[in-house]
Amino acid sequence: MTKTNLTKFLLIALVFNLSMPINIFAQDNLPSAPLDAVDELLVVSSKSDIFKVPGSVSFLDKEDLAAHNYMDIQRMLQQIPGINFQEEDGLGLRPNIGLRGAQTERNGKITVMEDGILIAPAAYASPSAYYFPRATRMESIEIVKGPAAIKYGPRTVGGSINMISSRIPQEFSGTLKARFGTDAQSVVHLTMGGTSGKWGFLVETLQEEGDGFKSISTGTDVGYEIESYVAKLRFQDVIMGLEQSFQVKAEWTDENSNETYLGLTDADYNLNPYSRYAASQLDNMDNEHLQGVFTHVVKFSENTTLTTAIYNTETARNWYKLDKVGGVKIGSLLKDPAKYPTQMLSAKGGECSSSDCDWKVKANNREYFTKGFQMTLKTSLVTGSATHDIEVGFREHEDEMDRYQFADYYYVNTSGDPSKYKPGAPGSDSNRLEQAEATSMYISNQITIGKTSVLLGLRMEDIESRRVDYGKSDPSRATSPTISAVSYDEVMPSFGVTYQVNDTLQILGGIYKGFSPTSVKSSIFEESTNSEFGFRYIGSGVSLSAIAFMSDYENLTGTCTASTGCAGDIGDSFSAGEAEVSGLEVSAAWVFDLRGLQAPVSIAYTYQETEFSDSFKSGYGLWGEVQSGDEFAYMPENILNINVGLRADNWGMDATLNFKDKMRTSGGSGYDPYQIEDRTLIDLSGYYSGTPEIDFTINIQNLFDEEYSVSWHPAGKRPGKPQTVLVGIRAAF
Repeated sequence: MTKTNLTKFLLIALVFNLSMPINIFAQDNLPSAPLDAVDELLVVSSKSDIFKVPGSVSFLDKEDLAAHNYMDIQRMLQQIPGINFQEEDGLGLRPNIGLRGAQTERNGKITVMEDGILIAPAAYASPSAYYFPRATRMESIEIVKGPAAIKYGPRTVGGSINMISSRIPQEFSGTLKARFGTDAQSVVHLTMGGTSGKWGFLVETLQEEGDGFKSISTGTDVGYEIESYVAKLRFQDVIMGLEQSFQVKAEWTDENSNETYLGLTDADYNLNPYSRYAASQLDNMDNEHLQGVFTHVVKFSENTTLTTAIYNTETARNWYKLDKVGGVKIGSLLKDPAKYPTQMLSAKGGECSSSDCDWKVKANNREYFTKGFQMTLKTSLVTGSATHDIEVGFREHEDEMDRYQFADYYYVNTSGDPSKYKPGAPGSDSNRLEQAEATSMYISNQITIGKTSVLLGLRMEDIESRRVDYGKSDPSRATSPTISAVSYDEVMPSFGVTYQVNDTLQILGGIYKGFSPTSVKSSIFEESTNSEFGFRYIGSGVSLSAIAFMSDYENLTGTCTASTGCAGDIGDSFSAGEAEVSGLEVSAAWVFDLRGLQAPVSIAYTYQETEFSDSFKSGYGLWGEVQSGDEFAYMPENILNINVGLRADNWGMDATLNFKDKMRTSGGSGYDPYQIEDRTLIDLSGYYSGTPEIDFTINIQNLFDEEYSVSWHPAGKRPGKPQTVLVGIRAAF
């Protein structure tokens, strides 16, 4: 961070709270409740906290996540308005999530965290997340939009998703959740832990696998396997007269999945949407993720805490997948198969013994490294008739992507089996580092006077990034690389307000500056002015909220990735200039009493409009040739989720209807030959309690087995998940 900007930020922060009498070292009676660092890093830690925040914050608790036993984070989040996602593999292995019209691709425009720590393998240098924590092992999820979004960064335009992992229990206990079903899918999730005196611990494992719902004519395996292990150890005591908590968390996850970017032509999709071409039989993702986090919480008084976290993450992935057939990119091949008959025949497994039809399979081999240090100070105080909830945060972060890729070439024999005829040398296809260092600060003060709460916030991001390119002809990295570097900083103010009309009705509004850093080669970052206005009502058995929002982009950006089918250099940035997203988020919930049965009903509805303000032609895969007034790609106008449940003493069931409107697959208006049609899915779940400690469960996803497409990117049409039935058990001990 430059000295000038640091001074500017600290001066603003000083004026912000000038003359407020803070005494963070006042000691009260120390409680015996556990000090959990996660609680100190969240905006809200329960649904009851939502009313206290000037902004549209949502929270999914254990009961919400247990209703359908979803394993896919995208299906979990569909019960929250303002969230859009684009399915890819149907299993949630690589989710694509956006908030309030922010681009969904690889979660590259939202901030994703686990337990308040950035979880993307390289959140600054390479934000497209090819690793995502399995949501199956999460205890709850916090979704933050609106003015409160500046607490988390670096991406604040749409907002953030913070997943809270299993906590250390107070008493020695454990849980077992197991499900088995369609396509040999199995999920086993086991936790065990407890607290004794000053010490607490948790051990956890998730084992998940399945055969997949697609098939290749060669009989090649298209399934996946995931294993994940987590351990937590906490020590809490009164040290130097202050209650303090120390916690260590270690997590290791390994994924092996035979996933591909190769879809189908429109004609072949209509014949069998769940088939895969023979040319995808070598495709495989090998992904390993390791994270270590140390946290410390010190409680200076009943109202003042300081939370410190040190984290380190390493991710290694190699997605070995088809790139070209006979020299033709698979995206171009699938969009115009008639132009490439020889290559298309080879893709389907036809004999090939020349470069006109060979398969180029690229090893997208990358390693990611992240380390950082962050601090959060919270305090509350009273000045006259005003209560101040003050929070100050600081983070020093470094991350890096090491791209060391190569490609192999294959011929195909008469039986459709590939044989490698030209192996690639490691580093001969892409050989570079992308690095970033960032200093972040934020300060907020929520001032409450009577029925009015005002949130004043300020965030600053100071980023330095660079690309170190050794070139394809220097795999040993013996010569001097080509280095390009950029640096920039941004200050983001935020203002939110709530007015409590009465005990049940609250009006809210706010405005803040959104920011999203771009690639390591460009200093043209994304920025916007975001606003919202609406109300929340919580009465006896009824809740309702309606919030209108707008994101006015001064500059909309996109980053070239393979998953968008981008024609440029991977990692390059593109600018669309001015654009606008506006919409409405509505959520409602009721609980009916039906002669001894409880019937909870919930609705989440999103309406969104998107519009480019400038005309341009772009090599970015999701834009193309755009005219002023055109719509964004993969942004449905209407999204609706309705859940209806029934609860008795020892059984319950839930039915969910989810509707998603049609979507364009590139920027434009009017006719789109590759349009994704609207679809309606119904999921059904139920449980029966054999004993107070054991539930038997059944989950049916896509109850009526509807065939629906989800994407035309990056290469061909791809289907959503067909009907899946899982039966299982939940046990507590």
